[in-house]
Amino acid sequence: MYYPCFFLHTSAQKKSAIISGQVIDENENPMPQVSVIILGKIKGTMTNDSGYFKINVPAEKGFALIFTYTGYKEIRKTFDLMSEGEEDNVIIRLEKNNKILDTVTVNGSKDRDRREVGLTKINPVKIIRLLISDPSDALSSLHSGVCYL
Repeated sequence: MYYPCFFLHTSAQKKSAIISGQVIDENENPMPQVSVIILGKIKGTMTNDSGYFKINVPAEKGFALIFTYTGYKEIRKTFDLMSEGEEDNVIIRLEKNNKILDTVTVNGSKDRDRREVGLTKINPVKIIRLLISDPSDALSSLHSGVCYL
């Protein structure tokens, strides 16, 4: 009797390298909760309370990491080819973004159940001062009862 055999080859696994480092501000203070994303991918991480991060990246390919934090300029750092298992350590300095955001206006309306919905204006400067990484959290902390979709 003949039984076909299938072998899995380990070279089919994705090769990876590691980038680690710290994100600091213009005064060299560590920046917690900075988003670190591989360009073109949904994979990423965030810095810890001391501004440090560690992320697995594709080996033997060029790639870029994007560093973002509310109120600061986005940084895009390009990396050359890295060997499998190679580790690189970087320090990223974010600068404040001096752009002024416009005020957000929420229009009131009635929903299908005929309940009234309120109208409010939110100053973006207040949101930035809250140091909250998720804008929806900032909205709910500024105005109780705010519902967002």
